[in-house]
Amino acid sequence: MQQNLEIETKVMISKSTYHHISSTCEFEQTFSQYNHYYKAMVQPDGSSLRIRKVKDRFLFTMKVNEGDYKREYEEYLDDDNIDDPKLKPLFDQLHVEGPFTVLGQSHTLRSVLTIKAGTIFVDHTYFDWGDDFEIEFEAKDTNEETTNEFYKWLRFHHVAYTKSTASKMKRALNKPKEK
Repeated sequence: MQQNLEIETKVMISKSTYHHISSTCEFEQTFSQYNHYYKAMVQPDGSSLRIRKVKDRFLFTMKVNEGDYKREYEEYLDDDNIDDPKLKPLFDQLHVEGPFTVLGQSHTLRSVLTIKAGTIFVDHTYFDWGDDFEIEFEAKDTNEETTNEFYKWLRFHHVAYTKSTASKMKRALNKPKEK
């Protein structure tokens, strides 16, 4: 099982900004991903469980709060099965107990761009209630120079930084309030 510290910044954007960026950036790749979000009968407060399908691969991810960031635990599975035996050691370690319930789902068209400071994802996500648009930046480290490079990229594309306050999982469960 792989684990890493998630150093991520999320910015909600408009549909027109999404289309502008999509038409002006040369992305390394664009692909679809499908997510199922789960809830366990017992799990750490603030944690989340997800199985993501990209092409024919299934990636389980559990995110657990760790200070200002989240610790991500990831494991490739043979199928979309939250009861996969490969997950038992992690669930035992973090005191996760089933049964598990599917909370929601989403489908994301994701475009990927690598910059010196990390990876930028430009997402168009479809939920049961509709769709939205977001930029995610996964930084290589926590230094200010890394963050400034991402903010410079946003300014170049005329995107005002507005922190995304809800994860895709939370947005899958609840349609965001209109501003």
